[in-house]
Amino acid sequence: MKKLALSKRILKLVVSVAVMSLMLSLIPANLSHGLVLKIEASSVKIGDYLVMGKYLDEQVLWRCVDIDENGPLMLADKILTAKAFDAPGAHKYSNGNDQAEGEALPGATGEPVGYPVYWNRTLTGTNLWEISKLRSWLNSNQELVFSKDELAAVKLVSLKELYNAADRGKIDAALETSKPTKTAAPTAQPTAEASPTSSELKFDPSLATLMQNYDTAYSYKLIEKIFLLDVKQLNQVYKNSATLGKDYFIAKLSPGTNGQYWLRTPMSGKENASAIRYVNYEGAVYYTYATDATIGVRPAFYLDAKTANITSGTGSLEAPYLYSGITSYVPAVKTASATPAGAQNNTLIYVLAIVGIIVVFVVINSNRKKAKAKL
Repeated sequence: MKKLALSKRILKLVVSVAVMSLMLSLIPANLSHGLVLKIEASSVKIGDYLVMGKYLDEQVLWRCVDIDENGPLMLADKILTAKAFDAPGAHKYSNGNDQAEGEALPGATGEPVGYPVYWNRTLTGTNLWEISKLRSWLNSNQELVFSKDELAAVKLVSLKELYNAADRGKIDAALETSKPTKTAAPTAQPTAEASPTSSELKFDPSLATLMQNYDTAYSYKLIEKIFLLDVKQLNQVYKNSATLGKDYFIAKLSPGTNGQYWLRTPMSGKENASAIRYVNYEGAVYYTYATDATIGVRPAFYLDAKTANITSGTGSLEAPYLYSGITSYVPAVKTASATPAGAQNNTLIYVLAIVGIIVVFVVINSNRKKAKAKL
């Protein structure tokens, strides 16, 4: 009888564990308030993944590709779409003045030569990131959409912006007469153009050496929110290859398919006043005219660790960090190894519950047999 009583107590304990496991499995893996504790964004490290925002109603997966003085730099894991950097037509600086055109190189006879698509901004757009259509689109919160809570975690930062020789002498004038706004406007900070040693950024297609004279190149500061990588940030992605994986700087359209994506760094030379640098299929940097609509968009932003509200996930590709209000992540292109984030913990709980129930039936059946044998 003592053994039977002990068996019953064990049964009650096992049943309790099984019931609790089943109850826990019904609790959502991600809660904005309540049982799930907030994951500190300061714990985000290079290589971690985060799900935040949507593009055309599909979740966007971001990856921390570097951490600098502005915090974690988040880059879209894949190209979102193909879109022109700018559009044809007249362009104006932030102070309302007409933007300068480029110049064709003179030939041996003194006649202009060269392709108009690279120097004529009226025909093929501007390469000045500040007034580009793509910059406006990225920060419009229309097709690439963030919730109010998510936008609070997109940090406003002051970034160095390079410019083409065609704009030399015009940028400072625009800075002096324009009024900075809360988002996406130039800040009245010293530019490098006053230095006699300054020049345009030299062209180099190699990620290992493309920095060249970056530190002294013509530049000024802009307040940015959603932006494209520049050559320096791209160089950091390249340097972090040991953590990010080989060739992560090469963008993916889908698994196994490489794509090309824009940088915000203009090409040098007045003859290239409409030309923008981009990363090609093989990871080299080249340039094309601003109205080229075949180049992909791979946006980036800095995560504000003080306001980011991450509530679940581990930061891995299989279980990326999930922002508040997001309960799971389902990749737009599913792979055999992809498991929706937030499902891992529930799966373990279900297994434990099933095992517990099986143990209960085994013990009950064993006790019944023993009781019959004694009779």
